Amino acid sequence: MGLSKSEQATLADELGREKAIVDQAKARAQAELAKVDPHARRVKEISDELVAAHRKEPPEAQIAVEGEQFIVIISPKENKREILGSTEKFYKLLGRAKFFDLWRPTLAGLEKLLPKPKFDECVKEERTGPRTIKVVAKGA
Repeated sequence: MGLSKSEQATLADELGREKAIVDQAKARAQAELAKVDPHARRVKEISDELVAAHRKEPPEAQIAVEGEQFIVIISPKENKREILGSTEKFYKLLGRAKFFDLWRPTLAGLEKLLPKPKFDECVKEERTGPRTIKVVAKGA
């Protein structure tokens, strides 16, 4: 059972009031962040400079840089993994069914690789996604 017009009107007004509170809080937070932004940029610059100063250290090394007031600890490099060669070896190891169970290409990736007519043959696009809500104050 749906909401009556009166119930919908009540919810619209409540949503407007609640959204105004959220928007005001977000605006105050943005203003505070703007004050911090130059410091955040400098933190990034200094961090990048310190990491670059130790680029020749072994990847597993943890480095401590001591100042008079602070010690900065630079972590070992993170592990990164990548598939060697093609995915054909995984296909052979897992078998067709399991491989395609795991393999999930993105539509954006496929769209870049295929000519538009071929892509359009394989993809259906409909307005089935979520809706957005815009709140407008009356008299504004």
